[in-house]
Amino acid sequence: MKDELDIIEIENPDLFICLIKDQATTIMSHAYNELDRIIHEPEEDKTPEEFEVIKRMLMLDLLDEVKSIKHNLFKNTLDSYNDMIIEMNRFKARFQDEQRESELMKEYINGSMKRTIIISAGVSILLPGLIPLVLIYDIPKLGFDSVIKKYHNNRIENNNMTNEIFETIQDPFFEFMDTLRTDYHHSNKVFKELEERACNGEDIINDLKELMNPERVGLELENEEEKVYLKEKK
Repeated sequence: MKDELDIIEIENPDLFICLIKDQATTIMSHAYNELDRIIHEPEEDKTPEEFEVIKRMLMLDLLDEVKSIKHNLFKNTLDSYNDMIIEMNRFKARFQDEQRESELMKEYINGSMKRTIIISAGVSILLPGLIPLVLIYDIPKLGFDSVIKKYHNNRIENNNMTNEIFETIQDPFFEFMDTLRTDYHHSNKVFKELEERACNGEDIINDLKELMNPERVGLELENEEEKVYLKEKK
């Protein structure tokens, strides 16, 4: 089962958004580069008629592949965004109550510790040289109060940090998801036209490449050959 608090463990919100975009960049760039490698010249043992049938089948298969990639990319990004919103809303529902509770507990503990110290000081003045019995009695309590105070300090700090992470992530994540959504709906309209053209025997590979170009959603196209070369060079 997925840990419901995974998002809270993210220490760098900017890195989180970069990872989301990097995944989309890699998926779209790989599809783009694969389409760029396809060679569909007539084979010597095929008649022109046979080649035309093969080309139509190839174009329709490629169209289905691109459709599936675009659909999964948008759906998975949307699902991730919705999961983040669900976790954020759960957190926000308890955030204010927990902060208020922790502040009240800190005030109470501070008052309790202060009262113990004042009483101990008074006994020391009245009976110099004696260890105040109230202090001996309250040593375990002071230790426990200190632990509780530390817990509430940590909870306030962690809650503030988590709240900041959610607020930092939400807008850029939504913007990117919305960009993918706009592109997805636009692509679906183009797919209908491309399907008709493919059935008529037209070559639609360049059109499919354009649909898979990461630059259309504000990302950079990765050159896979260059990436391999750089890895080998290291």
